[in-house]
Amino acid sequence: MEGQSIEKLMQAQCEIEASLRTKVEDAADVEAVAGAVGNIHLFMQDVHNAARELDIGVEDIVQALLTKVGTATDFDKQAGNGMVPMHQNKVLDRSNRVLRMDCDIVKDSKWVLKQVKENLPQLLSSLETLRALVRIKVEDACDIEMARKWAELAVQFFSVLKNISIATSTSLSHVWTALATNTLNIETLDNMMNSCTEMEQDVELGDLTLLSTLRTPFGARLEVLNSIQSDDLESRETLMADAVLAQLKDSRSQVLKAACAAVKRLSVSPVWPSIAGNIVSGLVQRLNVSNKGLCSEVYSALMVCVASCVEAVSVVSGWVKKSPQLAIQTKCAEALCEYVETSKITFDFVSEAGHAAVSSRYQPARAAGKRLLDTIRSLTPPLPSTPLSPEESSPLTLLKLRLQRRSVKQSQSPMASAPPTLHEVPVNVGFYPLEVQG
Repeated sequence: MEGQSIEKLMQAQCEIEASLRTKVEDAADVEAVAGAVGNIHLFMQDVHNAARELDIGVEDIVQALLTKVGTATDFDKQAGNGMVPMHQNKVLDRSNRVLRMDCDIVKDSKWVLKQVKENLPQLLSSLETLRALVRIKVEDACDIEMARKWAELAVQFFSVLKNISIATSTSLSHVWTALATNTLNIETLDNMMNSCTEMEQDVELGDLTLLSTLRTPFGARLEVLNSIQSDDLESRETLMADAVLAQLKDSRSQVLKAACAAVKRLSVSPVWPSIAGNIVSGLVQRLNVSNKGLCSEVYSALMVCVASCVEAVSVVSGWVKKSPQLAIQTKCAEALCEYVETSKITFDFVSEAGHAAVSSRYQPARAAGKRLLDTIRSLTPPLPSTPLSPEESSPLTLLKLRLQRRSVKQSQSPMASAPPTLHEVPVNVGFYPLEVQG
């Protein structure tokens, strides 16, 4: 919400309050809504990230989660649930719907829940909060997109309100009430906005705490990302790695591009290998982003990392062998092949990754693995064949070897006990044709 004014803030407050199922009447309500908004915003980001990683629709994940919150019932038995009315609570049971099949893997709701089982309790809790707080029937793709836009607006609105409360040394609920009653001091708001602008201009590049979370306003994070240089990495490796990894998960194209550009600049630092492994893993997980332009940006940053240190090559090789996502496995194998072709260097773990890709059930991954192994073999010239000595290569010796093999073959034949015919009489070893005798 750049360029905020009283009118814009009041309009945002009206839109947010009108979309809530509960009334905001006191300080506890304001704090509860602000906290719930933050959880809903993170939930939408987690769902979108999971959808990209699993290569399925966002609505597929939400519908799978709905089967666990106790709302998916028979159509004739649909009813309201507390603050959620019937027309927004009704959710048809899609637990047995098959999303699609990848080779022998059936991707249905059970498969989706299994993939997100580590964060399942948090996702279910946030989904229930979203459905109970906001007047949106969260089920199909349009509903989820509407909820995502609402969460973006709400989290930016409460971020501004929090900044105002800090600048004016008042509570969040006081700012909310003053804005609702149109008693917020315009001069105070203008002074606060000016002071915030000066703080952003004077903020040191080392203040990476702005990048440690996705809750920081979009503009502030983008500004810090664009200012990161390789010199900032020294003595702050862990903080820098956490900050960049957090921004690589952002769904905004501008933030993801800025994070990839920051990774390229950091890769020239002498201490880069200390965080390269974590950063490369973060890049690999974004290789399946649906936007082709963004995917190219991520792949380009990954190749810069691979070319910078052996640790990055090892991490990419590990993803080829262990990644459950076939598209990521293919991209990593292609990256290794490009690295070997360019650097003319290979390692044992790169060869192992090539064999793992060749044995994949995904044809593009097998093709990438074959190309990688062929490239590795081209780096190792074939051993020269050992020439035969003059005695071994003489016509007499060669003829004796042929006759010995023929005798062994005849002795193993089932007709070996039959009397030899005229044409099968063994040739006298001491007799040699004229051309052999020289």
